[in-house]
Amino acid sequence: MQRKEFSFKVEDTTICFVQLYNDCWICSLPNSTADKLRQRLLGADLSVDELDLSLRLRNFLKSENLVTIHDVIQLTENEILKRPNIGKGSLKDLKAALAARGFELRNPRI
Repeated sequence: MQRKEFSFKVEDTTICFVQLYNDCWICSLPNSTADKLRQRLLGADLSVDELDLSLRLRNFLKSENLVTIHDVIQLTENEILKRPNIGKGSLKDLKAALAARGFELRNPRI
């Protein structure tokens, strides 16, 4: 996995150029917001082991080769529920653990 980041500050604004995986963002943000965004992007690289999950959920994620938070948040609820060995209760626990870190599952495109 590659992450590239370049940013510079102009008075109270930060201009960010961030590439994470195949996604790229260019934005102009207040400095405090830019710092929060940077922390959020770095957090997506964390192992799912950093989440407060049951052994059952950890084993499920491992069996599905979902090793980072980024891997997990690329999925929708329906995509997760279509996989074997996970139900609505486990999905609820997974969403709660992600929310505790400021993340959520991808919303399906309408």
